[in-house]
Amino acid sequence: MLIQSSKDLIVAPLFAGCDHHFVSSGIGQRGNFSSPGYPDPYPAKSYCRYFFTATPDERIKLSFLEFDLLPGNKAGCLFDYVDIFTIDITNMKQLLNRLCDQNLPQPIISVHQRIELVFKSTFADQKHVGFLGTYEFIDERWQPFPQSSPHCGSEFVTGVGGELTSPGFPDPYPANIECTWMIRVGYDQKVLINFMTLDMGQSVHCGTSYVSLYNGFASPTADPVKKLCGQQYFYEPGFKEFKSNTFRIVVRFKADDNEYGSSGFRLSWTAVELPKVIEDEHGNYVDEPCEGFLCKGGEYCIDTEGLLCNPLPRYCIDATLRCNGLPNCGVYDQSDEETCLKEIALIILSVVVPLILIVVVATAVVMWRRKRLEATEAATKTSNSPDMSMKKMNGTNMAPTKDMILNTVLKHASSPAGGERHKMANSYVNPPSTLMPIKSPGNDLGCHPPKSFGKDFERTEQERRDSCESPASQGSVGWVPPAYNTVVNVNQQSFSVTV
Repeated sequence: MLIQSSKDLIVAPLFAGCDHHFVSSGIGQRGNFSSPGYPDPYPAKSYCRYFFTATPDERIKLSFLEFDLLPGNKAGCLFDYVDIFTIDITNMKQLLNRLCDQNLPQPIISVHQRIELVFKSTFADQKHVGFLGTYEFIDERWQPFPQSSPHCGSEFVTGVGGELTSPGFPDPYPANIECTWMIRVGYDQKVLINFMTLDMGQSVHCGTSYVSLYNGFASPTADPVKKLCGQQYFYEPGFKEFKSNTFRIVVRFKADDNEYGSSGFRLSWTAVELPKVIEDEHGNYVDEPCEGFLCKGGEYCIDTEGLLCNPLPRYCIDATLRCNGLPNCGVYDQSDEETCLKEIALIILSVVVPLILIVVVATAVVMWRRKRLEATEAATKTSNSPDMSMKKMNGTNMAPTKDMILNTVLKHASSPAGGERHKMANSYVNPPSTLMPIKSPGNDLGCHPPKSFGKDFERTEQERRDSCESPASQGSVGWVPPAYNTVVNVNQQSFSVTV
């Protein structure tokens, strides 16, 4: 047996024994493996195992350069054969293929990071040389198709769910375009595909324009598990749904022309998981709890009598996929979208109603404060008017304020009637005056202000002196020159006024 463990394909003899291990030390590492004694005929009663282990970010590619075993019969490969198994992270072993005869097998790409190859020969003596193969540890994103067009976007898609469309959708896709996408989910999940829109010409033969699906890794020589073209109404709803066998699926879109101006396709993809059956504390077997959203499942019947029905799996999907407008539970199971309108309405009510109440209360408070401020301003203006000041003072024994005295003085200071001024004697005061209640001395001193005296009191010192020294002002009461004191009686109280 020969083995090569370097990147230069150097052939070296295997040691005795038939268990051989090939462990990756980095992406790109490759080598070869062969049957016992190759290139000489392999011995009878051989049983050899070959273990290939990649890193979590790698996959394993096996290719045969020569293959020559004892042919099988109509029942299959029963004598000399090679079994190829893939092993997942739970150590579950799954048979990928059994090989015999002289036909050169197609390359094999693992869907997990471990492969076991078993070679077994019978007691019969024969002259077959066995096999020579190569292995290579490749990046999990590797795909054998031509490089995608720039319009296709990212070739590697991962997550819990989403959408995938042809370039430019819903506008017509360009001609002469090839796109390849790899969708990868968690190791214990599968990929659920649902075609929501399909518009790719009018042909049902999928010759020049089509979209195809591959389980796991794709191969140019392998047939897709599903291929669609033409129009959406060409297919039953169930045919437009597909669930992968592994945690990876390859979507390939190819279009040579677009003479009809077709828009292409739109599909949804979802990472789904079937709940495992576990034993509860009472010894009953139940489904393992779903940490996300558990689809309703049930069955779908195509007849009204319920005789032709298909079961619907109860997928466990991520909780964030609810109410996103996509068929994440399946084309016949709309449980992830059923109560969305009610929930949206409740959310709107729970948000909008409190906001409306807040606005109403705030508006009422603002209006109340505005009315209160207007009422206060109106009361202040009324109390500052001369007539109201005198009425209030004559009707009550309240202590007059400086503003009340000032308003009374201003009104009568500009009155031309001397008798009125004498009547309101002791009631003239200058705004900057200081007021202090005192007893009246019994006589009035001062002089009348000139007729030009107004409410502004903007007069010079000399003008005030001249007005008091005039004959008309001698012996009168009311106007006092600066630095003079006088007595003002208001509301039966006497005040000393200094001006």
